[in-house]
Amino acid sequence: MARPKEFDEERALAAALELFWEKGYEAASVQDLTERMGIQKASLYNTFGDKHALFVRALSAYSTETLEWYRVLLERPGPTRVILADLFRELTDGCGKDDDCRGCLCVNSAVELAPHDPAIAALIDRHNRSREELFRRALQRGQASGEVPADLDATATARFLLNVIAGLDVARKGGPRQSELDDVVRVALSVLDRH
Repeated sequence: MARPKEFDEERALAAALELFWEKGYEAASVQDLTERMGIQKASLYNTFGDKHALFVRALSAYSTETLEWYRVLLERPGPTRVILADLFRELTDGCGKDDDCRGCLCVNSAVELAPHDPAIAALIDRHNRSREELFRRALQRGQASGEVPADLDATATARFLLNVIAGLDVARKGGPRQSELDDVVRVALSVLDRH
């Protein structure tokens, strides 16, 4: 008979996610992970598989949570421009103060692992396509209300805004001044004014 688990699997996964987010995949050792998760090495392997499988599961959980955050912000009622400005403000405000500016785990993983890890590349691709769809629909709602120019390519603009966000995530890790981030956001959102 199998012994019952002596740890909370979701809490252990959340601890692993935090460590991967802080250190990256390569720098997080199995020993680091078991210490942070409060479990033995055998429990890690028996429950989660190897380090890579644990990372995929942690990144999937992060993606799900992040997509829900984007969905809530982008699907709320109100003017599209205000919604997008609020979203960018949430992403950039406070960096360099008490925030540790780790960036987005998906962006970090895309840079560190996706070029040579097909499983991570596929997960990141699904994540990005889902975010693109949320942005595209928000822009189309703005077009339907007359707030966003009708001739704006909503798909291309969604892709552009997502690339701005990725750039901001990378830039934030270097600790830029808030005014510099604000400049990027202002210029990025000005694309909604062009015809």
